[in-house]
Amino acid sequence: MFAYINEYGEKQVVDVKPDKYDTYNLDWTLAQIIYPLLIQLRDTTNGSPEMDDEDVHPTVRHEDIHTRWDWALGEMAWAFAQSFDDYASNDMIRETEIRHGKMFPDGDVGSWLADSVKRMYNDYEWERDVYQKRILNGRMLFAKYYGGLWD
Repeated sequence: MFAYINEYGEKQVVDVKPDKYDTYNLDWTLAQIIYPLLIQLRDTTNGSPEMDDEDVHPTVRHEDIHTRWDWALGEMAWAFAQSFDDYASNDMIRETEIRHGKMFPDGDVGSWLADSVKRMYNDYEWERDVYQKRILNGRMLFAKYYGGLWD
């Protein structure tokens, strides 16, 4: 992909030429572009949009507008960063699977461990659900507050 956007203040020139392989995994391609821009925005932002209370984590809900927006930008960036990791290299999922015995073939776990593994697998399912919900929430924040992505 080739992308050129000239500096702010001049007549706006935008030239984007995607290659066919850029759309093969468009989610990955877009995440590669969006993630560093969200980090830069978070680190250099001079303003913050209003956010609905239900969209903000309870730990920052009663903080000032800038703290709330900083949290939201962090959640958005984290969600897009998860697109970079394939299943095998995703530390959270892989570590959870190993810790909870999911990686063991059925025949390698003694029957005396079956109940323990079942409980641990339920924990794994819960952790994976929390992980997926956090990704979805970060992407929802990006979509809902797209108009607030300015400096």
